[in-house]
Amino acid sequence: MIYTITNDYLSVSIETFGAQLKSIKKRNYECEYLYQGSNIYWANRAINLFPICGRLKDNKYTYNNIEYELGCHGFARHQEFSLDSISESSVTFKLSDNDETLNKYPFKFDLRITYELNGNIINIKNTVLNKDNKELLFTTGGHPGFNCPLDKSLDFSDYIISFNNVSDLEEMGLTPKGLRTGLYNKVHFENGLINLDHHMFDNGSPFYKNSFNEIRLYSLKDKKAVTVRCPKANFFGLWHTDKSDAPFICIEPWLGCPSLDNASSSLEEKDYMIKLKNNESYEFKYEIEIE
Repeated sequence: MIYTITNDYLSVSIETFGAQLKSIKKRNYECEYLYQGSNIYWANRAINLFPICGRLKDNKYTYNNIEYELGCHGFARHQEFSLDSISESSVTFKLSDNDETLNKYPFKFDLRITYELNGNIINIKNTVLNKDNKELLFTTGGHPGFNCPLDKSLDFSDYIISFNNVSDLEEMGLTPKGLRTGLYNKVHFENGLINLDHHMFDNGSPFYKNSFNEIRLYSLKDKKAVTVRCPKANFFGLWHTDKSDAPFICIEPWLGCPSLDNASSSLEEKDYMIKLKNNESYEFKYEIEIE
C-alpha cells in the first residue's frame, strides 16, 4: 500500500513494502526527483538497509557458532511493513521479527522508519528496539536513488557532486565481489567536486569515510538540486549501475559497511555493528533536501 504525506512545499509517497520512498515531488510541480525504478538498470528506488549494510562474504555469517544466510543489505528491503502512525506531514512504518526474519537473523526487534516533512526537507529516522533478552547486533543505512538528470533536457554529465567543500577523502577499497579489502585510498577532488560521468562507475561504485556530512547533486544549468545530509553516517556511497547509462545516482549514508574479505564470518566480531541491550533503542537519522 502507498501513503502520501504533504506540506506546503513537498508531496512524498512511501510504500509499505520495504517502507521505501515511492515519489518525491514539489507541490504543484511535475518534476519527479526520486528515481522510479527500471528492470533495465535497478528495479528499486530507495531501499532501507537492515540489519547489515553491503555484503557478507558468500552471503553468510555465524552467530553463536551457527551459520546463517543473509543477502546484500539485509532483509528489511524485502519485508512488508505495517503502518504505525500517520499525520498530514509525517508517517511511521513498523517491522517486527517474524518467522522469516528469525530464520535469517536470530534476534527479536522492532524497526520503525519515520518520514517527516519540514519545509523542503524530508527527515528520515530509523529506530531500532531490542526486544530480545540478549544483545542485539545490527547496523542500518539509506539507499535513496535520484533522477539524474533532474531536468530531462540535460544529460547525466551536466551534473556535479559536491562533498561540502571537503577536497581530500578516503575511498574504501573493495574487491570485485563488493567486500572490503581493509585499505583506504586517499583521493583529491578540487574544491570537493566531481563532474559526473557514467564511466566513473565502470569498475564499481565509490564509498568514502564520512568527513563531509553531506553530498549535494546539482547542475550549473538547472535550479533543481538534492542534498543528502547525515553527520552520523560512518560512510557515504555513490552508487550507479556499472557499465551503463543509467539515468540515476544513489547517495547512500551508511552506519555499517561490507564485510572484510579476509575476516571472520562471526557477527559478534563484525566491525561497525551497533550493540543494544534488552529494551534499548537506537536512532539513525538523515535528511533529504529538495531544491
